[in-house]
Amino acid sequence: MNPFKQAKTRDIAEAAGVSTATVSRVFSRHPYVSEEIRQKVLEIARKLHYAPTITSSRYLIGVMMRSIDEGILFNPYHNQLLHHVSQELFRRGFNIRIFGENQLPYLHKHSFAGVILTDSTVAEEIRESGIPVLLVNRIIPGMHSIVTDHREGIALAVRHLLENGHRRIGLLRLTDNWGSNERESGFRSALKQMGVEPDSSLIIQYKEADDPVRIVQQLWTFRPTAVIAEGETVGVPLNYAFYRLGIKVPEELSVITFEDPMNSQYMTPPQTTVFQNFAVLGQAVAETIADLCASEFRWPKVPECRVLNCSQLIERKSVRNIRSGVLADKGKS
Repeated sequence: MNPFKQAKTRDIAEAAGVSTATVSRVFSRHPYVSEEIRQKVLEIARKLHYAPTITSSRYLIGVMMRSIDEGILFNPYHNQLLHHVSQELFRRGFNIRIFGENQLPYLHKHSFAGVILTDSTVAEEIRESGIPVLLVNRIIPGMHSIVTDHREGIALAVRHLLENGHRRIGLLRLTDNWGSNERESGFRSALKQMGVEPDSSLIIQYKEADDPVRIVQQLWTFRPTAVIAEGETVGVPLNYAFYRLGIKVPEELSVITFEDPMNSQYMTPPQTTVFQNFAVLGQAVAETIADLCASEFRWPKVPECRVLNCSQLIERKSVRNIRSGVLADKGKS
C-alpha cells in the first residue's frame, strides 16, 4: 500500500478478511466481536497506520495534568508515563487528548469516555461530572487509582546502601507530593528494619525550582556518607551541584537517584538508580481506564486502589562500599 495514502476501513477489512461493519464494531468496542478478530483487526490497523476519526466519546480518553508547558516534554516521569499509556490505549483503539487544569472547560465542552489524572488537583470536581476517573500515583479516598509501591522502591536503595556499610544516609525529597510522602515513609521504615534510627536532619525537602547547590550544601553540612534523591528530574541538577561544591562521587558521597533514561547512565560517574517500570505502569493504567469506560456496570461498587510492585535497582558507579573502600556497584561504566 502507498505509505502516503490514508488507510480506510475497507483496506483493513480486506486485509483481515472481515466485513467493514466488523471493523467498525472493533473500533466502537462493540461487545459482539471475538477477542481473536478484535486483535487481528487492531494489528492490521497498526501496520497500515490507520487511526479512526473521532466521532464518538467512546474513543476518547482525556489525560489531565496540573499544567502544560514546554518543560513537560522533557520531564522524564511524564514523558515515559504518557508514552506507555498512549501506546497501550492506541493499541486498544482509543485516542487521547492531553490538557492542563487551566483548560478544564475543554473537558466539559467535549465528551470523554474517561479521564486519567496524573498530578491534577481538580479530581473531585471532575468526579462530580460523572466521567470515569483514574488517578495515577496518587490516592484520594473514594476514587479509583493505580500507584507504584514507592515504599518498596526506595527500600531497594536503602538496603543497597546499608549492605555497603552506610549508616548516615540522607534523603532529598520533593515537597507536597503523595509519592514523596510514601517514599519518605519507606525510607524511614527500611532504616528502622535494619536497626538504624533515621536522622531527620538528613531529610531535606525541596522544590524543583530550588537551587540544587544550596540544597546539597545544606545536606553536606551534616556530613552524610550517602544520599538518596527521589524524583526522576533531580539527577542532572544534583550532578551539577556536586561539581560546583567539589564533592567527589562516590569517594566522598555515595549517591542513588531515580532513573532518567536519557541522562542517568551518562553522568560522571554513571548514577545508580531506582527504576520505576513505566511500561508496566502504563499498561496497567490503560487497561484499567478502558475497563472503567466499558460499562458503568463493570465498576466495582467500592473504588479500588491497585498497587504495583514494579521498581528495580540499577547498579552503576555512584555507590562505594565504605567498609572495603572499593566501588560497590557492578554496573557498566
